[in-house]
Amino acid sequence: MLSGLLFSVACGGSSADDETTLPTTFGDCGGAAECEVALEAFTRDPNAVPFCPAQAADAVNDCSHGMLRTGKCGEATVAEWTYGMAGDAWRCVYDGSGKLVGAKWVTDNHPVQYAGEQPPNCSPSALPCAAP
Repeated sequence: MLSGLLFSVACGGSSADDETTLPTTFGDCGGAAECEVALEAFTRDPNAVPFCPAQAADAVNDCSHGMLRTGKCGEATVAEWTYGMAGDAWRCVYDGSGKLVGAKWVTDNHPVQYAGEQPPNCSPSALPCAAP
């Protein structure tokens, strides 16, 4: 009886527990084609690629990292930058209040890494600016 109790506690978990155990930096995904990281991985260094500002207002006009596309996906605001090689991009997802709630990084040389909410079938199209 006691071993069954210990097993259920060790194997149980909540999404809050899972979020705290996600990597806070980008890695190699252990050979997987994609993996989840904590949202913190996207907010650590404002001079790094990828980087997501904490608020949508700071993202939707930031052309310092490449070509920027923005758009609405349901209630979410999405900012997506394309940089470097044709397949290199990242997106930041903001809720209705403008708070960062998700992000995704796709690159030719590394696995896809994502965090938080991912709106389905979202393709931002507005081009507010493009970096030289």
